[in-house]
Amino acid sequence: MSWSGTLPVPLGARPAGHVLRAHIATFLEFRDGKIAAQRNHDCYERLDPP
Repeated sequence: MSWSGTLPVPLGARPAGHVLRAHIATFLEFRDGKIAAQRNHDCYERLDPP
């Protein structure tokens, strides 16, 4: 999935309003029809100098 979040406050050199983006893979393990485990692999887009 693709994820994005807007900074409500400055973060380092990033101003409030900057959008962070990531690509996420989530793997679910089921037992008896219920989620028994979850693994996430997050890959955030590079933060180039502003």
